[in-house]
Amino acid sequence: MKRPPALKEHDRAVILSPAGRIDAHHVTGAAALLKKWGLEPLTASHALGNQGRYSGSVEERLADLQQAMDDPSVRLILCSRGGYGVVHLLSHIDFTSFKSNPKWVVGYSDVTALHAALQRQGVASLHAPMAKHLAEEGEGD
Repeated sequence: MKRPPALKEHDRAVILSPAGRIDAHHVTGAAALLKKWGLEPLTASHALGNQGRYSGSVEERLADLQQAMDDPSVRLILCSRGGYGVVHLLSHIDFTSFKSNPKWVVGYSDVTALHAALQRQGVASLHAPMAKHLAEEGEGD
């Protein structure tokens, strides 16, 4: 199992929403905490989208995830929340550049399906609190 490198100060972290839509204050709260930890948070283009129960169309959510996975400057992909919808993306993900430049993918709930796909690719990921939890509970949790 390939492990992404440990995070360092000034590493780029992307918050994205591969499943359900999320309120902006959860994303901004999580971004503030990541910044406090010394990371450089970015919000994916469709992370705050609203298309029914999702943050965007399959194509929009996939584009955000694929861009973060392919960007060599990104070291952390923090999912904003679970819900439902990651399963729609799985058969469309290109893992080629991600496997040669792995980064930490963090989430739980519906994101577990993405963890399983990453495991099949031989890359470790973290089943851990997401942006919504970080914003609501803070770093003391």
